[in-house]
Amino acid sequence: MRQNIKAEDNLKALAITIMRNKFYDQCRHEERNFTTDRVMEVSIEDRRAEQRDEVNLIKQIVAQLPPLQQQIFRMKEIEGYTADEIMQITGCTADNLRKNLSRARLKIRETYMNIVKQNRTK
Repeated sequence: MRQNIKAEDNLKALAITIMRNKFYDQCRHEERNFTTDRVMEVSIEDRRAEQRDEVNLIKQIVAQLPPLQQQIFRMKEIEGYTADEIMQITGCTADNLRKNLSRARLKIRETYMNIVKQNRTK
């Protein structure tokens, strides 16, 4: 009888110890996952902020273009007009449209890269 009681006590103690250890393991696991999830949230928020900054920078660069290049760039790249629609609205020829769009893209790219390069050296 004494052995049965001792065996039962040992089994209960062992079960409690196993459950307690499982609980601690689960808590540590959840804490690690929470930390990892939080880091990912922060990194996603940081990336969104960077994207907003980039969009604002490009908007500022576009605002510095000559009016016709601004209009053509916005219509083509932002509003999604076709070349034919842009030519009808602006009265440009196909060749003039291509040149203005090309110049606008080039100016935006060059200005953006110069600003990024300057920010990296700071």
